[in-house]
Amino acid sequence: MENTDRTAVTIGNFDGIHKGHQKLLQNLKTLSKQEHLTPVVYTFLQHPLNCLKGEGTLKTITDKVQKKEIFSELGLDTVIFEAFENVKDRMPEDFVKQILVDKLHMKLAVVGENNRFGKNSAGDAALLCRLGEQYGFSVHVVKPLLMNGVVCSSSEVRNAVIDGSIGLANQLLGRPYRFTGTVITGKKLGRTYGFPTANILVPEGRLTPKYGVYATTAYVAGVPYQAITNVGTTSFDKVKIERVETHLIGFDGDLYGQTITIDFLRWMRGFVSYQSVKDLEKQLKSDREDRLNITEVEP
Repeated sequence: MENTDRTAVTIGNFDGIHKGHQKLLQNLKTLSKQEHLTPVVYTFLQHPLNCLKGEGTLKTITDKVQKKEIFSELGLDTVIFEAFENVKDRMPEDFVKQILVDKLHMKLAVVGENNRFGKNSAGDAALLCRLGEQYGFSVHVVKPLLMNGVVCSSSEVRNAVIDGSIGLANQLLGRPYRFTGTVITGKKLGRTYGFPTANILVPEGRLTPKYGVYATTAYVAGVPYQAITNVGTTSFDKVKIERVETHLIGFDGDLYGQTITIDFLRWMRGFVSYQSVKDLEKQLKSDREDRLNITEVEP
């Protein structure tokens, strides 16, 4: 974006970039093209709630890297990641005038009906419209997206993930819920009974699905593998931490130190205690057979 570009700007945290967000972003793209403006997404490095109440207050659906990838896939390449602490104490009019108008040369604001901005979230769409008349920009307000009578929101996605309702979460997201991480050395127990696994530590601040076993797709260097993933805890330096442990069906190789991506497709089962290794092997073989029979999962 050139310093002199006239822009259309949308503001928000966009955690998850779910279908409701996508509706708003499509409006941004369409109206920008019609008005010959550069579309700009103005978002934040950390969730505002974590800035106001402390890190870890709210686990996030997506991290910065994922957000950038999704925005790019949606055809939005001008994305500003602002440190929320830099703007949290600005009065709404100051934020609009100093950041959106003076710095970004905004001529059109595209916001959700419930969008809030400025100190104490005092600014809303109605104020933005009044300021538009004063500072020479127009405002387009996008109504929430309803899915099966429920507003598609980050909160609904988060609740579905926490409940293990991955199918619902994926419907709201319009894509599978995803983790990306580096494979670390585990206890190597799985390979002793024919089910080697790749262990990923849960990235700090990321939301984990309900503990249990999931049908997943794992990507190694862009190549997809049908997979089964356990979400739970493990001991690391004598500390209990969350981990994502994945068995890649048909993969033969060394994954340690590699970055892999896991797409969650469907809840399979909760954890079960086994009386013997033989019982565990039987369950894992059953899981693998069930996973192979899942041929297609619609988001």
